[in-house]
Amino acid sequence: TSVEVVQEIGHRFVSIKQPDRARELTVATLDLFAPVLPITHAVMHRVPDHLSPAEAALFLPMSNGVQWMYGYGDLKLGDNVVVQGPGQQGLAAAVTAREAGADKIFVTGLSRDSHRLALAQKLVGAVGIDVETENFRDKVMDLTGGKGVNVVVNVTGGGKGTVAGSVAVASKARCTIVLAAAGNQQLDVDALG
Repeated sequence: TSVEVVQEIGHRFVSIKQPDRARELTVATLDLFAPVLPITHAVMHRVPDHLSPAEAALFLPMSNGVQWMYGYGDLKLGDNVVVQGPGQQGLAAAVTAREAGADKIFVTGLSRDSHRLALAQKLVGAVGIDVETENFRDKVMDLTGGKGVNVVVNVTGGGKGTVAGSVAVASKARCTIVLAAAGNQQLDVDALG
């Protein structure tokens, strides 16, 4: 893992101390080999010395998971939730749901995501659903006793049919659908019934 450490922050530039070992990235990736990088509109936070680089890298996905599931999603104790997309953002949202007291947690993905769906089950006891081989709607409705879910967080980046799928499993009593990274999908509201 390659890590740069900020040496000093000037008015518009940041001086970067690079590790002694060779880097795998090329010069073309934003001139990362330069000792000074121009920074525009950046918000920087000091990382405490006791955090490893790997732990610090979790800051963004975990903070997004909290914001999307708990902040925007208005997750309540005992809610049922769906996370569409089992990447780092989705797994962070699932962890947030578990820590905030969700009842049933469903995480959806594609067949190629089987290892991530298994990780969601291991991390938070989530029900993993392969949307390419399983009927997403039927499984969620069956396991919730027909009630559906109260919060959906979509971080698929535009998976086909995910927005309509969110609506299909929404609880009629209360459901917040957070389209954090749903791509550019069209939803025919008239077809919803």
